Amino acid sequence: MDNYLLMIVGAALVDNVLLIKLFGIGPLLGGARRLETALVIGMVTTINITLLAGVCYLINEYVLVRYEVEFLRLLIYLALIVLCWLASERYVRRINPTLPLNLGVYLPLASINSAVLGVPLILAQEQVTFYEAVFYGLGYGLGFTMVLVIFSSLRERLEVAEVPQAFRGDAILLVTAGMMSLAFLGFIGLVK
Repeated sequence: MDNYLLMIVGAALVDNVLLIKLFGIGPLLGGARRLETALVIGMVTTINITLLAGVCYLINEYVLVRYEVEFLRLLIYLALIVLCWLASERYVRRINPTLPLNLGVYLPLASINSAVLGVPLILAQEQVTFYEAVFYGLGYGLGFTMVLVIFSSLRERLEVAEVPQAFRGDAILLVTAGMMSLAFLGFIGLVK
């Protein structure tokens, strides 16, 4: 159990999918304007990454590798991501019908971004077990959500702060993301 907890912490902090691996930057810069939006996008992405990490492992291990058709990995993973997006959108609409209207294009962005595709591809290269894939997926998703929440709260503070004219808008967001990335580099060596 300790090993799985270390996998989650390592994936969330040390190998953060947003700040270290640089996957899924779109929701960070575009979708995380408010804390509530960041939480919804983060939760949807976490569920999708965790689910897809397990399903993609099973398909990779028992279909692609067994029949030596690894070259279809990207195509099959993309099809699974679209199916997962459709399922998550239906689920969100069933829970709260107004939420997709409030999120606009950021709900599909939460489900279909490079982080959701990148994590199963990384795990296929690492050759992990099924449980490791699921726990790594959970860790990557929780790290994604944590960064979105932190960034959205920083973004809300930046809206009321006096920022020099040259840094207003996207420039201060990129500087803030870069500083967060440097801060997360401090976690390297935390989990081996």
